[in-house]
Amino acid sequence: MDNSINSIQSSVAVVIPTFNEAETISALVEALFAYPFISQVVVVDDSPNDLTVSQLTNFDDKRLVVIQRKQKAGRGSAVMEGICKVLSISKPDLIIEMDADFSHQPKEIPGLINKILACQAGLVVASRYLPGSKINNWPIKRKLFSKISNKFAQFLLRIPIADYTNGFRIYTYSAANLLLEKPLLGTGFIALSDVLVRIYYHGFLITEIPTVFNNRTRGESALCFKEISNAFFGIFKIYFYAKRFKKNNKQVIKV
Repeated sequence: MDNSINSIQSSVAVVIPTFNEAETISALVEALFAYPFISQVVVVDDSPNDLTVSQLTNFDDKRLVVIQRKQKAGRGSAVMEGICKVLSISKPDLIIEMDADFSHQPKEIPGLINKILACQAGLVVASRYLPGSKINNWPIKRKLFSKISNKFAQFLLRIPIADYTNGFRIYTYSAANLLLEKPLLGTGFIALSDVLVRIYYHGFLITEIPTVFNNRTRGESALCFKEISNAFFGIFKIYFYAKRFKKNNKQVIKV
């Protein structure tokens, strides 16, 4: 475990969206609770069965909250529901979102915390596209799609980071709280870019740290035309939202 955890005094909540993650969720929650600064873990499960949730029944810990939705309503909506739940229960200093399958490594959490505190940022992204970052077990088709979509988002949205679409992030309480003011423009992965725009244009600093991303090995998900078109149309929706926001809210924009 990272020695830097001894200096972390912040309270940190973690939101984990899940869909058929029975193989890994228990081990991930156990790894998170090994950190003394973790004040809460909220699992938002969209699995159509009880297999994922059943893996958490042995945790006799009030810090664990499980929300079972039983239908695939989108990763973005799951994270927002998790953040809403966290803020209705407590007021943590920081909130992390991460995937359940160990593609995001718990051992990198102290680095995220130290970065957001040192930079006084509102959001820090664990970026797959910085020097020192690494992507393991990702098919070439996925790599190309991710690279192209990130470059396209950079071109349109103009937020100075390299990775718009990784869901391993840490927010301050204030940055997370503003996301609940209005519904996001999408419920799926496009919400990751939507969140960046809302936080950035409210004047918060957004920055990144390198990460090692380990793609799940249970099989490659299909990358279809519908998925690609939804992603690119979603970026355009966010672009026009950002333009309207900048026009109508110049007083809050500090960047």
